[in-house]
Amino acid sequence: MIELSIIIVNWNTKDILQMCIESVYKTTQNISFDIIVVDNGSTDGSAAMVQKKFPRVKLIRNKRNLGFAAANNQGIKKAQGLFILLLNSDTIILDNAIRKTVEFMKRKSDAGAVGCKLLNPDYSLQHSCYNFYSFFKRVVVRKFIPKFFIPLKYQRNLESLITSWDYSEVKEVDYVRGAFIMVRNEVFREVGLLDESFFMYGEEADLCLRMERAGWRVYFYPEAQIVHLKGASVKKRLQKFCTELILICYFGKSIIVYVTI
Repeated sequence: MIELSIIIVNWNTKDILQMCIESVYKTTQNISFDIIVVDNGSTDGSAAMVQKKFPRVKLIRNKRNLGFAAANNQGIKKAQGLFILLLNSDTIILDNAIRKTVEFMKRKSDAGAVGCKLLNPDYSLQHSCYNFYSFFKRVVVRKFIPKFFIPLKYQRNLESLITSWDYSEVKEVDYVRGAFIMVRNEVFREVGLLDESFFMYGEEADLCLRMERAGWRVYFYPEAQIVHLKGASVKKRLQKFCTELILICYFGKSIIVYVTI
């Protein structure tokens, strides 16, 4: 068994995907790994680019966009690594971050999953760790108490994203952003794959909650760092959605449109 399988789900982010894969090969040394790209029906030549430029990459081509969770599950089923890294296509790996995370997981036998430090393109911190909503916060406070009754300095504490911490040390957290989350292969066998009812967003929180209930821990590890460009595929979907709205307005039709973003 190899040490790591890296799964990258792609939807119409050809140029960014190429940079991502190049950064993996350039910065990841001294571990055995393979890369599995799951292309979700891209129309921008992404799959052809992978075949031409990265013949070592295992490519799964879907005819349509199955969603982030379902596509990752396809890769997980093919993965042979001791660890599995779910990596967004809009990321750039820095300074052997992947190997550092593998070594951390080897040292932390209770770690079911680990996230690294995410940076914006200007290398400023991107908050990436979350708490699960408590019943009190989710129902009582957020539903029944208007925000203007809560002092501004306390409002952020009602959100699940952890922003009151500088992300400078190892920390056990409830869950980490899915842009980079390394999971033990055995965890998927124990708690199950990603829940495919989540088309996009939320699947990492659900997975980490199932890990916690099974006795595993989730850690943030700041020594490994990557750049996260944030939402390249979502921007493509938004552009398509806005184009559809413009066409509808232009032709003056009264149509109710439901679009999953």
